[in-house]
Amino acid sequence: MDVYGFFVELNNYLGFKFVSSNVVAGECGGLYYELCFISYGSLKVHTEPRLFGDDPYRPHIEDAFGKLRFFKSYTLVNGNVELFVDVTDVTEDTAFSIMEDLTSFSETLSALGYKCTVPQSPVFEPQKSEPVTQYDQMSYQQTDDSGEDSRALPRRIPLGILGALLGTAGGLLIWVTLSLTNYMVAFVLGIVIAVMLPIILYEVFSREKTSAVEIGICLFVTLLLIFLGDRLIWTFDLLRWYEDITFSQAYYEVPYMVEDEIVEAFSYYEDYIIALAALILFYFIVIRNYLKGLPSVLATVKAMNRR
Repeated sequence: MDVYGFFVELNNYLGFKFVSSNVVAGECGGLYYELCFISYGSLKVHTEPRLFGDDPYRPHIEDAFGKLRFFKSYTLVNGNVELFVDVTDVTEDTAFSIMEDLTSFSETLSALGYKCTVPQSPVFEPQKSEPVTQYDQMSYQQTDDSGEDSRALPRRIPLGILGALLGTAGGLLIWVTLSLTNYMVAFVLGIVIAVMLPIILYEVFSREKTSAVEIGICLFVTLLLIFLGDRLIWTFDLLRWYEDITFSQAYYEVPYMVEDEIVEAFSYYEDYIIALAALILFYFIVIRNYLKGLPSVLATVKAMNRR
């Protein structure tokens, strides 16, 4: 049996399909896999499992790997799991053994809540790290300095916070500026941009996948942006309506405009309703994608722009 025939047999067992002449891919037990011969007799299987949107924990991967009978080595690098096996005999029995191991691997991780979606692009470049044998798992865990076992928080949070703050400042400026045109379309466009910028710039600066920490930080600063931005918008409205008041007088008058009968209650709270509706809708999508392990916010925005 040649390599092509071996892949055809493997596809029959797993329900996979060819994505190129040397790569087959598909879903098995809730995880998406890509299989490729990286050299003569050496097969690599790639997957990106996510636990509620976060990178996999090494103990979970080790437990799943320890149950395999055919695969003899693996790597875990930046959330990417790769399984390695020497395939000297491309036979039907070999294909069946691979199917059994991938099914076992998927069942173990799926039981813990892991999911995996189709990646944005093929990822079959050789990894710099060396595979770890099944019999050297403990020594590998002790000497590995990646920190993925004990790291409970993303490593680049300070840079992410800097990006979120810059996004907040930029979003605030854009929203207030567009609102000065006194058109509702401009107001809505401004708040949509303002809601999205903090989390996008967080990911640009941190260069990490969407995390629960990121969502919490960006949601907090975006709420501050909404309350400060709306108050500034009303401040500039008061300055336009009354020529004999200063900026500070207008700013501190904003919370009392309804009480002082300057504006109606609905007109005052309408801005908050629109802004909070945009915030809730956007973060509903962000959190849903995060829980499903879908691409980061930045990757999603790039994909939308390409369309």
